[in-house]
Amino acid sequence: MITDVMMPKMDGFALLDAIRSDNQLRDISVIMLSARSGEDARVEGLDAGADDYLTKPFSARELIARVESHLNMSVVRREANIALRESEIRFRNMADHAPVMMWVTDADARCTYLNRGWYEFTGQTEDMALGFGWLEAVHPDDRGWSGETFRQANARQESFQLEYRLLHKDGTYHWAIDAASPRFSTSGKFLGYIGSVLDIDARKRAEALRQMQNRLLELAIADQPLPDILEHLILAVEQHAGSEMLGSILLLDGSHLRHGAAPSLPTAYNNAIDGIEIGPDVGSCGTAALRGEPVYVSEIETDPLWDNFRALAREHGLRACWSTPIMSAEGAVLGTFAMYYRVPRVPAPADLDMVNLVTNTAALVIERKQAQTALHEESKVLQTLNKTGAALAGELDLERLVQGVTDAGVELTGAKFGAFFYNVEDKKGESYMLYTLSGVDRSAFAQFPMPQKTRVFAPTFDGLGIVRSDDILADPRYGHNDPYKGMPEGHLPVRSYLAVPVASRSGEIIGGLFFGHPEPGQFTQRHEDLMGGIAGQASVAVDNARLFQSAQREIAQRTEAEAALTRLNEQLETRVIEEIEVRRKTEIALQQAQRMESLGQLTGGVAHDFNNLLQVVSGNLHLLAKDIAGNARSEQRVQNALMGVSRGAKLAQQLLAFGRRQALEPKVINVGRLVRGLDDMLRRALGEEIQIETTITGGLWNTFADPGQVENALLNLAINARDAMDGQGQLTIEVGNAFLDDDYARNHVDVDPGQYVVLSVTDTGSGMPAEVVEKVFEPFYTTKPEGKGTGLGLSMVYGFAKQSGGHANIYSEIGHGTTVKLYLPRTKGSEDVLVDLDQQAVEGGSETILVVEDDEQVRATVVEMLTDLGYRVLKAPNADSGLAVVESGLPIDLLFTDVVMPGHLRSPELARKAKERLPQLAVLFTSGYTENAIVHGGRLDEGVQLLAKPYTREALARKVRHVLSNQQQINAVATPVAPRTEVPVQTQDSTPADKPLSILLVEDDVLIRMNTADMLTDMGHSVLEAGSAAEASVVLEGQPTPDVLITDVQLPGMSGIELAAQMRDTYPDMGVIFATGNSTLPKP
Repeated sequence: MITDVMMPKMDGFALLDAIRSDNQLRDISVIMLSARSGEDARVEGLDAGADDYLTKPFSARELIARVESHLNMSVVRREANIALRESEIRFRNMADHAPVMMWVTDADARCTYLNRGWYEFTGQTEDMALGFGWLEAVHPDDRGWSGETFRQANARQESFQLEYRLLHKDGTYHWAIDAASPRFSTSGKFLGYIGSVLDIDARKRAEALRQMQNRLLELAIADQPLPDILEHLILAVEQHAGSEMLGSILLLDGSHLRHGAAPSLPTAYNNAIDGIEIGPDVGSCGTAALRGEPVYVSEIETDPLWDNFRALAREHGLRACWSTPIMSAEGAVLGTFAMYYRVPRVPAPADLDMVNLVTNTAALVIERKQAQTALHEESKVLQTLNKTGAALAGELDLERLVQGVTDAGVELTGAKFGAFFYNVEDKKGESYMLYTLSGVDRSAFAQFPMPQKTRVFAPTFDGLGIVRSDDILADPRYGHNDPYKGMPEGHLPVRSYLAVPVASRSGEIIGGLFFGHPEPGQFTQRHEDLMGGIAGQASVAVDNARLFQSAQREIAQRTEAEAALTRLNEQLETRVIEEIEVRRKTEIALQQAQRMESLGQLTGGVAHDFNNLLQVVSGNLHLLAKDIAGNARSEQRVQNALMGVSRGAKLAQQLLAFGRRQALEPKVINVGRLVRGLDDMLRRALGEEIQIETTITGGLWNTFADPGQVENALLNLAINARDAMDGQGQLTIEVGNAFLDDDYARNHVDVDPGQYVVLSVTDTGSGMPAEVVEKVFEPFYTTKPEGKGTGLGLSMVYGFAKQSGGHANIYSEIGHGTTVKLYLPRTKGSEDVLVDLDQQAVEGGSETILVVEDDEQVRATVVEMLTDLGYRVLKAPNADSGLAVVESGLPIDLLFTDVVMPGHLRSPELARKAKERLPQLAVLFTSGYTENAIVHGGRLDEGVQLLAKPYTREALARKVRHVLSNQQQINAVATPVAPRTEVPVQTQDSTPADKPLSILLVEDDVLIRMNTADMLTDMGHSVLEAGSAAEASVVLEGQPTPDVLITDVQLPGMSGIELAAQMRDTYPDMGVIFATGNSTLPKP
């Protein structure tokens, strides 16, 4: 547009202002013409909004040039504006779909844009919100400071962030976080802000709940009463959830729910449900407490769980109840938390989150308060015990002493009254004097005669033990004696009854402590234990008081007191000397035990290698015995050799026993029964000149020990005794119960005080001097002539005792014989039924057994023995190879593996992985020395089967059959599983389904090649082995064409792919199988 400045009615400046104010015309280029010249006029025109200014007169060429320039500029400006509007449309579209509320302001802090999220959240319209109207949606308390913060940031043109409460369209206020950054033009001009508003109300609520939780825990730590804390919790939850929610916490007391806190529920309703018994249809809370899981009832009027309580709920206007059990850390129900509503309502996810937080918080508070209460009670008990102990220790007045004990008993047990009856018999032996009374006045018993020796009182005054009755009126011992047939009329009411005898050091029954309570079931085992301890202290104190009174009467002169002091000093000196001697003996015993431990480690290692050698010899001798059957002379020689192996095995077993390295298989046994069962064998072994006397204590305890090792220990002790008596004399075997006290344990290293079953063997031999007794448990130490003993018999007994958690001791004196005592810990378990595998028939089978053994000779021998028994046998030299066989898919019924083998994979881990892959697989371990792989605490791990090396062919057959039969029984009762797909296995004795194949196996890993070749050979195929393509060419020279090539892909030199291609060129009919760890083959 070209306009003159000076025009009638509207000059050029007014026209320019109108154009620039019109949104549709404001982008038109305007050239102003004027006769005024000079720079001031030009600046005035341009400042008014003109794009150019021409001073008259001007040339046509100049005007045309200016017009063309501005026409071009208008095109560029129009395109820029179109692009700007499109960009603005895209921005608005993006902002309207953003998950947050977004806004834009101009440089004057006026809001020019709010996205759709703002309007949907606040319910405002554009007319209401733009400019400064958005502030109307801010909470009145936050509006002033938040608006001022925004204006200050706008003045400084810097980023800001603030949190305020924003009105939601539902009328509630939500906490929101508002963050914005300033906008600038390309020239650096401040344009305003762009910002976002995020609803953080859920986070704020969670923070408020967390603060509430912390506050409650602070109250719990501050030892506030539990009802106050729970009420604080409910009020905080109600405030958080809104006025429409009514909270309640009920506490579980046995099988009843007791009121905990419900400040907003009607008192009548709380009283009505206080003490309700939990059950399957007892509203929301009673059902939730029974089930231990939430019960959410959204409509009480129709839910069957509220059938018995619907009228009560309707009376108080309750329509919904969501109850959740409050669980302890151990999973026990502590109570319930319920949220009531006066309208039907279904819980929302936010409600469930709050329920979870509240129940967790309540559980923490309740458990802490319970722990505080228990600690308080325990502290009170300890305080009472300490006070009583101190009083008893210092009180020498007998009346005050007994009164203090009675008072302490009432306080500790919670009894309503207590009494101490002094044990004074009349001429008939039936009268007792009341000595002290606590809890009631003495006049309460003044009108009654002293109690008689009834069936209720007699056990206490006879010292037979503590009597506790939850209800003495229902006790069968009560009410049988004249004249009252129970308590006389007017007697204090007694239902709960506790009576504790008080005995002196000499065993004399001084009297009895009696406690009563009018309610049944008030006294517990803990009360019984506490009063047993108090009675023990009282007995000592009474003895002390009696002694003091006696001493007071006897002490007449000062010199006697000085003599008593002198005697006390002498006793103290003697005790010091005795303590020093005890310590010296303890140190000597400790040194001896350490020496024995070192020897044990050495002998255990030797036995391991020795057992492997014996296994090779034994296995081959058993195999040889079949080959020479019918040759009597050769058979005798084999038997002689086997006897030597047996002696060697016994020697190795004794070494392991001494070193505590043998694998025990303990059972709960009665040693007395075991000893009687060995009577005939012992008589045959010891000869007619040895008289055997066996004594078994009545009421003998059971022990947890290896019955076979107990038998071996007894036999060793008996044979040693026979040799010590030169074949003539008396052998006494005693089995009884024993208690080793703290004093004995202090004088014997590695002995724990406690109850034991003791097996004693006593001979009438010549006895041994002290220096010999000190060494008899050492391995290879013997007093017998050379060639008459190994010196391992007593070492084995010693090692077995220690490994079983027991103790062995020897007592001997020259000319008076020797006694060896074997202590085995008592167990309260029931006696196990013992099965003797050696009595079972020797049977083979047709199952498949995988033998894993690193010793090549042992492996070859056991494979041959198992094959001879009819089994199909696979073999592997170590655990890694064994696992490869398992994972090959071959059917395996039994894994027979050595325990100690080299390699990364240990045998127990092999067994575990094999069982994971083949759940119905049986596992049998074998070893000459198990280390700690399957033996812990000196005992075989539960469920582990072990065949110790060396073993005979018969022992192997029985054990394998036993383990397979056990597994078959387990498999028979197990949940049926889908049948596995089995690869047909073929052994040398089986007939292959197809004709045998000639196979060329090329594999550079020796173990994999060996294992694969063994499997293929067992299937009946012939195998040519090679470690590379070059070796394969050499192996094939002079051989017929193989049927199949099995090759690894990654081979040294030529790859398996190249080798296969070369073979197929030479032998077109040859089959090719690639064996590789990759899921795909590389392209040739």
